[in-house]
Amino acid sequence: MSEKKGFEITIGTLDPKQLSQENLELTRRIEMLEGEAQEFLQQIEDLESHYNSAMKQNEQYRQILDSSGIPYDDKSAQFRKSSQNYSELTTQNEKLRQILNAEGIEFDEKTLMFKTSKTRLMLSRAIKEVNRLRKLVKIPVLDLWDAVERGSIAYAKYFLQEDPTTVFVLKNGTSALHRAIELGNMAMIKYLIEHGASYSTPTENGTTSLMLAARSGNLDVFNYIYEKTENKDAKRPDGLTSLHCAISGGNIYIIKYLITKGFDINAPTITGVTPILCLEEYNPTVFDYLIECGADIRAKTVSNKTLLHIACAIGSYEFVDRLVSLGLPLDSVTKDGCNALHMATVGGNINIIESLLREDYGFHIDDRTSLGFTPFLISVQAEDIDLAKFLLAHGADMTTTLENGRSALHIAVATSNIEMCKFLLDSGLPIDAIDKDSSTPIMIAYSERCLPMIEFLLSRGATPNEDFMEAEKNSVPSPGQLRVKLLYDPTEELPKLRKENEELKRMQVDMRKVIEDYEKEHPIIVYSELGTQTLNSGIISKRMVSQIGIVTYAPQKEQQQKLKMLQDENKKLMNEISELTEIVGNYNQVKANLATAQEDLTKANDEKLEIEKKYKGKKRKIEAENKKIKRIMEGMGAGIVALLAVIIYLFLNYSQ
Repeated sequence: MSEKKGFEITIGTLDPKQLSQENLELTRRIEMLEGEAQEFLQQIEDLESHYNSAMKQNEQYRQILDSSGIPYDDKSAQFRKSSQNYSELTTQNEKLRQILNAEGIEFDEKTLMFKTSKTRLMLSRAIKEVNRLRKLVKIPVLDLWDAVERGSIAYAKYFLQEDPTTVFVLKNGTSALHRAIELGNMAMIKYLIEHGASYSTPTENGTTSLMLAARSGNLDVFNYIYEKTENKDAKRPDGLTSLHCAISGGNIYIIKYLITKGFDINAPTITGVTPILCLEEYNPTVFDYLIECGADIRAKTVSNKTLLHIACAIGSYEFVDRLVSLGLPLDSVTKDGCNALHMATVGGNINIIESLLREDYGFHIDDRTSLGFTPFLISVQAEDIDLAKFLLAHGADMTTTLENGRSALHIAVATSNIEMCKFLLDSGLPIDAIDKDSSTPIMIAYSERCLPMIEFLLSRGATPNEDFMEAEKNSVPSPGQLRVKLLYDPTEELPKLRKENEELKRMQVDMRKVIEDYEKEHPIIVYSELGTQTLNSGIISKRMVSQIGIVTYAPQKEQQQKLKMLQDENKKLMNEISELTEIVGNYNQVKANLATAQEDLTKANDEKLEIEKKYKGKKRKIEAENKKIKRIMEGMGAGIVALLAVIIYLFLNYSQ
């Protein structure tokens, strides 16, 4: 007899009906167990779904706060508490809502609205705290820009209506509207204009909204801005026009429209850049149309840069082939000594490079620019290992140096590319090569404060220069710059160097006391009304205010009242989610039950198979015995008949 979790399986006599009944009962038990297992699985999937959804939303809000630029370990206790409370309340709200929905309990709309308002208030407080710190340390506020980058009207609406620290224009004159136009977000553009953003104000270098719309390549955005723009023929001080920008954007319809409106197809900037030289990719339709309209394909910039140079730098083999077929010369060199081969290396298209080297165009694989860059050195600076390997395989000299004596390894160290450095060292470059300033690669790594590169070079046998180390040790850091203390023997002191560097990274400026002291004197601050005032040896000037934007702060008393209200509401929320905590706490028990159920199911199936096997074996044995008895009976029947015949025969004979 075997017992299994509340039901009994009995193996008794060899009764086929009984075995069949037990088999049927076992099947029903197994089906019931399978149903329970499916229910457990569904419960776990629901809990995991609720948990993942809550974690995802919490991570999104954390990123919003983190994008403000102040890390969570900032010494500002108020900000840290605000951001932490906001994250916790958001997660708890979402979990509670999901659990109630899963239980079929209707979520009170008023409660939902109340909690939404509360979390919005927490977010507002955290953002304001961050921006207050950032303004005092002269860091630009980018909250509205974050909304534009995300393409979120909801965030933009929040920042414009509820957050009083909104900045419309950065120091370079670029506004959030300008960025929205560059991104081609029509809905965001309309929303910002409706709420006061100026589409007629250019950036600091004179770029207009129409130029940005033309460069975006978005026809709807271009049409919308074009209709609103009064001075449609405006040029930048350097001579750049909307047609230059349109060709850069590559939209044939915008290009055609501007040309039909009279824009000069060959208008140069002060550096000699004509519209056709603004092509950023090869589009045969656009290119053919520009030629049809009279664009000069042989135009050159002041630095002697040609359209063929641009095609090589773009990396379009078809474009280069087309220009060569049109007769453009390949031997043109810019004023800094760059030829088509150098430009093709910048573009990274191996087919173009191979074609220029293979054909009789007069290029050499080690051609140098005025600064000494060869195609191989360009590939190292571009961190393109595959291209560097290709050039070496085709005979490039890897030992060549720049005019200042820097080798390929110097260049790779300056880009902090350890993989490129490993490739160069494995290919045979010396690790302690010296340039004209007597600098070795490891000295550059120290200057760049790149610890991983320093470790790598030391592991490959680089020799530190003690004189350089002494000079760096005694050097005076520039104001505000965090520097790593250089020691005499970096091989022995590297762990200490790494520890000091990590400590410097964790250092944050504590502005909390500065803010509190200032708020005691100025409960309400309006920067637009401030003159020049001293703040802990720091100056907030009208010029700085104009660069930052308008900022208003609520009185400190009101903030304390809001904080008290949030603390009370938080206690209520913690009581409301106590049941949620218990439910989530049962998660491991549910998993254990599922594991037990699955184990029971497996054992029950095994027992079922064993019973069926025994049943079939006994059945076959009974059938064999029945056949044997049948044969015996058949044999006995024949013997009895024969015996009766003998008896009758004898009886008849004796009776006579």
